[in-house]
Amino acid sequence: MTARNSFSLIVLFGLVSCGHIHTKSVTYSNQSPAQVNQAIVSTELQPQGGKPGLSVSAMVYMAGSAQLEGPFKWRIMATGKDGLHESMTLHRVSIRTTKSQRKDVYPSSQLPDDIPFVTYEKTPGVSYAVCQFPGLLEINPAEDGTSHMSVDLTIRSKAKAIRKTVHFTLVRSDEKETKFLFLPSEIAQSFGPKDPRQWKWTTSPL
Repeated sequence: MTARNSFSLIVLFGLVSCGHIHTKSVTYSNQSPAQVNQAIVSTELQPQGGKPGLSVSAMVYMAGSAQLEGPFKWRIMATGKDGLHESMTLHRVSIRTTKSQRKDVYPSSQLPDDIPFVTYEKTPGVSYAVCQFPGLLEINPAEDGTSHMSVDLTIRSKAKAIRKTVHFTLVRSDEKETKFLFLPSEIAQSFGPKDPRQWKWTTSPL
């Protein structure tokens, strides 16, 4: 569920204690993570378009739904080892669509500085370096078809730094998901340690 399409659901959730959200998404999936300097590098997209819907029963239980599509929030994430990996640097990112033959290039001047690996207490021994890009990625599975992303990056560890260009194939994926929520539990978890893998719904410029 996205920030744009879930706003009305969140407001109404303030008046109820539990419920569920059922989503249908037209998005991209990437089944080919890469390995660089012993870290696993992947890309992820989160659809932001579409239409929400909801219903409430006696102001106690809420049922929400959404049909989600592009444009997309997007990010590059490296999963490493605590105590070994130090940072990730992106030098260049390019995206090419097969059906519409578009190509977008993001040079180093438009990308962030070194992104440190950080830990999360619920996943001991693992660290994460996450770059979520500001703005939205304007690609559409129906109009653009399969897309190809190339990422020139460096992964630094205590032992060495390795630079490599990795390639991801983004294929259309039609997904369904039902998430059950209990509001008091959700509120309590929001005050705990932050998972670095969580999406940021507001981002500042790089």
